[in-house]
Amino acid sequence: MQAAVLAEAPTANWVVGAAAVADYRPVQRLSGKRRRDGDRWTLELEPNPDIIASVAAVAPGAVRVAFAAESGEDLDYVRQKAARKGVHAIAMNDVSQPGIGFESEFNALTLITPAGVETSGHLPKLGCAQWLWARLLAHHHEGGLRAGLAREVED
Repeated sequence: MQAAVLAEAPTANWVVGAAAVADYRPVQRLSGKRRRDGDRWTLELEPNPDIIASVAAVAPGAVRVAFAAESGEDLDYVRQKAARKGVHAIAMNDVSQPGIGFESEFNALTLITPAGVETSGHLPKLGCAQWLWARLLAHHHEGGLRAGLAREVED
């Protein structure tokens, strides 16, 4: 996936990195099914590449947006995460909240941009997507996304 994104990103106006399928992957990849043998099995994991973080180098002119699924609402941590990834905005959802996020038709987003913090409230997931795009486009047309969050955190 990373190779495909990096191949297309240089010509993109926007790159929106939807939430990762998995943050980690097995170190050892098996070619087939592991048979049950009664022994314990230890699974060693390694981080998957951070695709959205690698985009800034190949698409410096694109507006870059990341997502963050977090347990709790540590906005300072999410701002720092956005700066590390080199994105202009980050949409966070608190997956520890009941009734939203995983295994739910509803979500609630917190959008962090150089202009500040906004929340969507509790919405169906399609409503969250529509709210997010409306807010991102409004900030973009006002010129507010180009400053990026990296500068905001460093200042």
